[in-house]
Amino acid sequence: HGWRGTMWDHVDLIAVFARMSPQGKAKVILAMQQRKGHHVLMCGDGGNDVGALKQADVGLALLSGYGNANTTDTDGEGPGADAAASAKAAEEELNRQNQVLAQRSSEAARTVKNALAIKQKELTAKMQKEWLPGELEGRA
Repeated sequence: HGWRGTMWDHVDLIAVFARMSPQGKAKVILAMQQRKGHHVLMCGDGGNDVGALKQADVGLALLSGYGNANTTDTDGEGPGADAAASAKAAEEELNRQNQVLAQRSSEAARTVKNALAIKQKELTAKMQKEWLPGELEGRA
């Protein structure tokens, strides 16, 4: 029924919420606080849970995350809607960093491949130089 539907009137009947989007977590917390007057404790990893951790009365981050990268709603309503530009910029920065790491990894793989090819040629030349004359003498 959406954000304004009757489902949110009964959100307090559920004890544990899991595998939710960051926006969904913030909406659940807001519904429990505003519609039912509950005090809410949120426990999360501190990455994509930042918005919900901030929204909760008590927020417990188990790991450090990326600031307010996920504190916005996709529908422009609710907590964090004003931070849409910041969230998009943070996500773009993470994507850029992932691209840079992938590029560096690819370059490192090429460097290793080239170094191994050079070493293989060196060893082949050494074997031919040292062992081939002795092998030819033995056959003669």
